[in-house]
Amino acid sequence: MTTVFGNYSRPRQIVNIASGDGEMIPVACYGLGLDHLVLLVREYAEVLTPIYEQTASGQLTADQAIALVTSLIEEVPALVSMTIALGTDAPADEMDKITALTVGAKVELVHAIVKVTMTSEGGPEKIVEIVTSAYRELSKKFRPT
Repeated sequence: MTTVFGNYSRPRQIVNIASGDGEMIPVACYGLGLDHLVLLVREYAEVLTPIYEQTASGQLTADQAIALVTSLIEEVPALVSMTIALGTDAPADEMDKITALTVGAKVELVHAIVKVTMTSEGGPEKIVEIVTSAYRELSKKFRPT
């Protein structure tokens, strides 16, 4: 049987996180797709809009993005947990485990997810372009006449 995508493999980065007993657990972190980004923006538009605007204007550097993730863990932990769930393909029944991760583990996982997303999509500017284009097309389709 022929497949459309052949041997395609999603870009990923493996992050080793320590479990409670000190065992290192490898976690595969994947880049977020457009459907993931749209879901996050819908759920957390108030928090993500300023980040989106900084990225669109080229004002958000990679180092600033990591610092931002750390502050988001403290301010909006559900956003961080959802990002980790989406970026690791974690099943819904593991959300409690994601929520219980240490701050350090969350930072490492989100950093890897963001890095793979940015690298595989051509950088933050390209992602902003993709998301903007998608929203523009959606708004045309659902605009009241």
